[in-house]
Amino acid sequence: MHHAFDSFPVLHTERLDLIEVSSLHTPDLFQLVTDNRVSRFFNVMPATQVSDMEKAVERFRKMYADKTGIRWAIQLKGATNIVGTIGFYNLTDKHRGVLAYALIPEYWNKGYVSEALEQILRFGFQDLELMRIDAEIRPGNIPSEQVLLKYGFTHEGLLRQWVLWNGEYQDMNMYALLAEEWISYKFPPM
Repeated sequence: MHHAFDSFPVLHTERLDLIEVSSLHTPDLFQLVTDNRVSRFFNVMPATQVSDMEKAVERFRKMYADKTGIRWAIQLKGATNIVGTIGFYNLTDKHRGVLAYALIPEYWNKGYVSEALEQILRFGFQDLELMRIDAEIRPGNIPSEQVLLKYGFTHEGLLRQWVLWNGEYQDMNMYALLAEEWISYKFPPM
């Protein structure tokens, strides 16, 4: 992971820029985490005001500084606001990372997660030299499961009471993609 953490890597796709999350993005992050359509399937930091999102920005910075994670803001080309986030946490040097992503609902079903995911997978396997990328998906989040399957992830099973969040144990479906599977996988059209 040596060079990947020298300076924050900005990634680009045809329609998106994947940039570092900053304090400028706190209003968009607040919109993301306070929408129950998102938080229904994604454990988010509780927030009652925009300034609460400074904690999330700081957490993303700390993960990156500690080399334990990297989270990009998803921005449409030419825009100043962000529409979501994507990245890795629980990074283990040259072994594995856990994928996470969330998108403001108004931008769902437009192929943005798929487009960002291609770049993130490439970055994870090539730049971070990961051997495995995991994704923990809450049961019932069918759209996320479909995106992962589209990109070659394998459903490995249900992890019972895997996460403790706000005093509640939650089951998670574990999906994974191995480096050798990614190398031989042909990405589907978007």
